[in-house]
Amino acid sequence: MFIAGHAAAGALIGQQLGGNPILIFVVAMASHFLLDVIPHGDGHHVNDYFAGTKKHLKALYNVLLIDTVATIILVSWFMAYANINRVAVAWGIIAGVLPDLLVGINEVWKKSKIKWFSKFHFLIHNALIDTIKVKPWPGAMLQIAIIVLLIKAI
Repeated sequence: MFIAGHAAAGALIGQQLGGNPILIFVVAMASHFLLDVIPHGDGHHVNDYFAGTKKHLKALYNVLLIDTVATIILVSWFMAYANINRVAVAWGIIAGVLPDLLVGINEVWKKSKIKWFSKFHFLIHNALIDTIKVKPWPGAMLQIAIIVLLIKAI
C-alpha cells in the first residue's frame, strides 16, 4: 500500500479515536497490516525482492518518490488546513507508517534486531499476493480510491 494510504488511514483513526494515544497507536498500526493484506499491484516488486533481482527497481524508486512527495503534501495539508485534532492525527499517522519505516531500517541495517518484524510484515503483506493477482495500474487506482475515501471520511 502507498505510504500515503497508511498515513490517511492513521489520520482518520487518530481523528476518530481522539485523546488516547496508546489506543490510536495500536489501532493505526493494526490498520497498516489490514491495508497491506489487500493485494495492491506490487506483486512484481515483491517477487523481484525475494528473487534477488532488480528488474523493476527503477520503477519502484519512481513510485516511492511520488508516494513520498504525495505523503508529505497530504500530511502537511492535514496539519495546516484540516479542522482536526492534530496531536491525535499525528499519532495515527506515525503508527500507520511505522511498519514500513521499520522494514526500511531493517533493509539498511541487515543485522538489525528487528529482522523478525520485517519477516512478519512481509508475511502479512504477501499473504494474498499470489492468490489474487493485481496488475500495477489497477492496483495504483485501487490505492488512490482508498486514499480518497479515507480523506473524505476525516
